[in-house]
Amino acid sequence: MPQEHRPRLFESGYTTSSTGTGFGLAIVKGVVEAHGWEIAYETGRDGGARFVVTGVSVEDDIPAPPASSVSASPDDAER
Repeated sequence: MPQEHRPRLFESGYTTSSTGTGFGLAIVKGVVEAHGWEIAYETGRDGGARFVVTGVSVEDDIPAPPASSVSASPDDAER
């Protein structure tokens, strides 16, 4: 990505494409920031763009949802 585009990557409506709207990365940034995280652009190892989201934490103690009380048998599918 050319250096001159990088400062505006996350601006709403900014695009370098004739078919793009320029809203995609602005929406992503809004969602990321709403969670208290941060997003940054980096150059990919093999070229292209890489977007890194930081500040994400994962909780291991989230209980599993209860098992469903609805059951079905293969015979039910034939009815």
